Amino acid sequence: MTKTSDDLDAPASSRELQQHAIAELGQRALGDCTFEELCEQALDDLTRCLNLRYVKLLELSPGGEYLTMVAGRGWRPGLVGRVKVPKDSGSQAGFSLQTAETVVVQDFDTETRFAPPKLLSDHGIRCGASVIIGPVSNPWGVLGVHESELGRCSYDRYDIDFVRSIANILWLFVKNAADRAKAETERQALRSLADAMPILFAVVNRQERYEFVNDAYRVFGEPSRLIGKRVRDVIGAKVYETVVPYVERALRGEVTRFETRLPLQGERERDVLVTYAPRWRGEGKVDGFYAVVVDISDQKERQREILERTQHYQAIADSIPYGIWTCDAAGKLTYVSGSFLELIGMTFDEARDFGWVSRLLPEEAEEIEAAWKACVAARQDWKREHRVLGGDGRTYDILAIARPVIDSEGRLTSYVGLNLDMTEWKQREDTLKLLARELDHRVKNVFSLVLTIARMASRTANDVEAFRTAFEGRIQSLSVAHELIAEADWRGMSLRQLFEAELAPYDVGNISVEGGDVFVAVEAVQPLALAVHELATNAAKYGALSRASGKLKVILRGDVSGGVSVDWLESGLVNVPAPAHSGFGTKVLERVLAIQLGAVVEKDFRSKGLHVKILLPETCLGGSR
Repeated sequence: MTKTSDDLDAPASSRELQQHAIAELGQRALGDCTFEELCEQALDDLTRCLNLRYVKLLELSPGGEYLTMVAGRGWRPGLVGRVKVPKDSGSQAGFSLQTAETVVVQDFDTETRFAPPKLLSDHGIRCGASVIIGPVSNPWGVLGVHESELGRCSYDRYDIDFVRSIANILWLFVKNAADRAKAETERQALRSLADAMPILFAVVNRQERYEFVNDAYRVFGEPSRLIGKRVRDVIGAKVYETVVPYVERALRGEVTRFETRLPLQGERERDVLVTYAPRWRGEGKVDGFYAVVVDISDQKERQREILERTQHYQAIADSIPYGIWTCDAAGKLTYVSGSFLELIGMTFDEARDFGWVSRLLPEEAEEIEAAWKACVAARQDWKREHRVLGGDGRTYDILAIARPVIDSEGRLTSYVGLNLDMTEWKQREDTLKLLARELDHRVKNVFSLVLTIARMASRTANDVEAFRTAFEGRIQSLSVAHELIAEADWRGMSLRQLFEAELAPYDVGNISVEGGDVFVAVEAVQPLALAVHELATNAAKYGALSRASGKLKVILRGDVSGGVSVDWLESGLVNVPAPAHSGFGTKVLERVLAIQLGAVVEKDFRSKGLHVKILLPETCLGGSR
C-alpha cells in the first residue's frame, strides 16, 4: 500500500482494516493464547495492514544492556533469537528508549540522529518507525517496522497510532501474563503454605460451599473433591448443628471462635478449636468466610493430665497438716494449703503479703520475718521452728522447710515450702522429759529407801543371816509394790489392793480388809508397802498372825482432813506384853511414814493384840482408777 505524507484521508477500507486488526488482536489477547501466538498474529497484522516487509520485536535484556530480536518478519533465516541491538542512542531502537519517544525515520541516507545498526544496513533498510513497548519509565522492549523501498516509507499519524496500539496490546498481554504468573506463584506459595500447616484451612462462600481447602482436609476425603460441597455434607449433620450459630455470625461480619469435636482420624473424634473470619468484598459486603480448625486434643489431654496431677498434689498438700506453700522471688505467698489457712484463721488474701507474720508469737514475729527476708535475698534453704497462734486461740509448733527454685539462667523464680505440725511431737518430747525427770526422782527415792532399810536392818540384826533374811523380805515387798504401780502405768494404786497383796502370804482366813477404797499417789506406794510389810512380819512373829486364835482386821476410812485413816487391829491374843524396846518395824512407821509421807502414826499395845492407827494426809492421795 503506497502512502504519501499528506495522505490524511486514506481509503476507509485501510483504516477499517487496521481497526479490525486491533479489535481481533485485542480479543485474542483476552483469550488463552500464548505470547508467541499473539506475537505471530501481531507481526502478520503489521505487515499486512501497513504493506511492509520487515517487522521486528525487540526485548530488553534483564540487565538492560541490550535488545534481542525475539520475533520478526522479513529477516534472513536464523537471526530471530540471536541478533542483539545496542540500547544506546547509536541505533533507532536505542534512540527511542533514550528519548522515551516514538522515532520515525523517513530515509537513513539523510538521518543525522543515529546510524542504522548492522541488522538494518545488512538488509538495505531505508526507513522505519520504532515504538516503545510498555511504560517509558520501565520499558519491556521496542516494536519496529521497516522497509527497504523508499516508496513504502511514508507513515501518517494513523499508521503510527496503529503500530502503537499493537505495541500496547502486546504490553498489556505481557503485563497480564506476568501478573497472572505472579498471582499463580503466590497462589501456589499460599497453597504450599496452607498444605504445610498442621491445621485445617478452608475458604467457604456465602452458600456454605467450599471454594478452597488445604491438604489437611484429607481427613474428610480427597481435597479436590471437597470443592463445591456444602459444609453440612462434609462435617456431618450432627456437628453442623453445633456450628450453625457461628457460621451465621461469621456471615454477619463477626469473627467467632469456639471448641467442638470432629472425627478427624477415621471415626475417632478429636477436640478442635474453630475460628471463622468473614471474607469481605466490595462495598463492605461479606460473601463468605475463612475457616481455621486446630486439633487441640493433645493440648486438652495435657491439660487434663496437669489438672489430674494438680489434684493429686492438692490432695497430698491437704493431707499434710498445715500443708505446702509457695512464694515468689520477693518472698510473698503465691499458694498455701487450706489446712494452714484454717489453722491460723486467715484467708489467702489476708496471709499473702506477709500477713501470716501477724499469727506468729509476738516475741518471735519480728526476728522470724527478718530472717525469712534475709534467706530469700541470699537464695538459701530455709529450715526454722516457730510457733503460731491458731484461730482457736491455741499455740501450735511448726517446722517450716523450704528450698529456692532457680531457673536455667540462674534466676530465683520462687520458693517451695512445707509446714510440718510439730505440736504433738513437742508435747511428746516434753512428756518424755517430764517422765525422765520423774523416773530419776523415783529411782533416787527407791535407792534412798533401800539405803535406809539397809542401815536400819543392820542395826537391829543379830547376825548376817538374820540381816539377809530381813533385808530380802523388805526388798521383795518393795518389788511387789513396784510391779503393782507399773501395771497401773505409774498412776498410783488402790490402797486396799496394796494391803491385800502384802498380806496374801499370811491369809488363812483370819485376815480381813474393810472400809472404802482410796487411791494413793505413786510416791506413797512404796513407803506404805514397806510399812505394811513390817506390820505383817511382826504380826507373824509376835502378834495375831503367829497363833491360830489370832485375827487381823484392817479398816480403811476417809478422814475429815481430806486424807484417809488406816486402823490395824490385831485380836485373839491373851496378855501380850508390850515390847521392851523399839524394833525395825517401829522405826519404819516412825521415820518412813511420818517423815517421808507426813503421816501420823499411833500405836497401842493392848493385851489382846496390837492396834496401830495411821492417818495419811491428802498429799498421799491423788492416783486415778
